[in-house]
Amino acid sequence: MHTTSLVRRAKSGDGAARRLLAERMQLRMERMAMYYASRSGEEFEDLLGEAWLTFFQALGEVDFRIGTPAQYLLKRARWRILDVIKNNKRRRHAPLLDLEETFRGPQNAASEGLGGAACDRIQSRLTDVQRMILRDLMEGYTWREVGARRGFSSANVAYHIKRIRETYTQVVGEPEEARV
Repeated sequence: MHTTSLVRRAKSGDGAARRLLAERMQLRMERMAMYYASRSGEEFEDLLGEAWLTFFQALGEVDFRIGTPAQYLLKRARWRILDVIKNNKRRRHAPLLDLEETFRGPQNAASEGLGGAACDRIQSRLTDVQRMILRDLMEGYTWREVGARRGFSSANVAYHIKRIRETYTQVVGEPEEARV
């Protein structure tokens, strides 16, 4: 069976096609993960797991009218591997305060003493695009994946994330009487 028809069947939910597709792509995925693991010092199994996760998540987004579906899936897996490497490197080299800023956001508002009203104010000040990007990020997609899903460049996603952070800072930094 041709790989494109196999991807088409796997996308429709055929479990046997998904298993066969995974068998066909296994060597390529392992080689890719091994290559990046050897270059980055990351664990091979971790990179391979991230690659497979993204491979099957991206299966639902394949557009058969554009390019080769298998290449699209491999590209998305490669993006995830590169993002994992970049984020792990950043975490290892970032000062503790930078790490705190990285993990601070609306999803952690309750731990900072912000109630649901503050989260609602943040959400109400975001544009539709910013809310969509924030939702995708909260679901675990990387900046590149959000851009690919929504038709944006990763630079455009970064711009919107900067605006989301500014909105968050404005709401958190407001005086108490302005919050009422």
